Amino acid sequence: MVPALCLARCRSRLRHHQRALDAGFEGLVVTVDSPVYNNREIDVRNGLVFPPRVTLKTAIDSLKHPRWLVGTAGRYYLAEGKLPAFSNIHVPEEAKAEATGYVSAKSSSFLNRNETLTWDFLKRVRDAWPHKLLVKGVLHPDDAVTAADCGADGIFVSNHAGNVNDTAVTPWDALPAIRQAVGDRLTIIADSGVRRGSDVLKGLALGADVIAIGRATLYGVGAAGEAGATRALEILESEITRTMAVLGVTDIPSIGREHILLPNELPVSGTGTG
Repeated sequence: MVPALCLARCRSRLRHHQRALDAGFEGLVVTVDSPVYNNREIDVRNGLVFPPRVTLKTAIDSLKHPRWLVGTAGRYYLAEGKLPAFSNIHVPEEAKAEATGYVSAKSSSFLNRNETLTWDFLKRVRDAWPHKLLVKGVLHPDDAVTAADCGADGIFVSNHAGNVNDTAVTPWDALPAIRQAVGDRLTIIADSGVRRGSDVLKGLALGADVIAIGRATLYGVGAAGEAGATRALEILESEITRTMAVLGVTDIPSIGREHILLPNELPVSGTGTG
């Protein structure tokens, strides 16, 4: 696994690249599909604030789930001396103090989403960054080609799990045209909506080189910490293996376009695996 720093939504982003180099990061991910804040209605209804903090509502909810409170939050507190937090994100103290809504004024300045991101900026990042450069949030073949023209090494075909634009095309629908447009110029990583091992194989069959899995492991972490994430990966691996057996495929590189049918497609003679 190549360490990568997500340079997402950061104003004056170029000033951070030297810090990333000094820290030994070998990859840089520029997120391009969320220039403004997401409309997370469920978080608004639940009164979530960023940075997260314990409220009366969350305290009551935790007490209703004693197994999680003791087994996950309690174990974390005993080991770390604090409640679970975003360990890879440093939030200024003044932002924490003023977090009165989902995103406070100070925390929003920290997150620094910026609607001025352009392809010219990506070229500047490419000139400044000597290692792998990835662009996350691509759903159109033309954008994939432009990313390649700007010098990107790879792209994430991703709709941000639908939480940026709930009417966006799914990555799985976008993958075939993107793969056809860029050929082998880019490494294609796909994510969003991966719930089963069969979803992983679908993405690979439609043209992705790599499938990124996030939510399943986050659910695992939420349920049982590191052991939960490990268990989630074990479940996905078993589902992948089982589905490959059903398809009559013995290795991942053998997964191809002939192993999946999109809506309104019919099986093509001569493409079966026997």
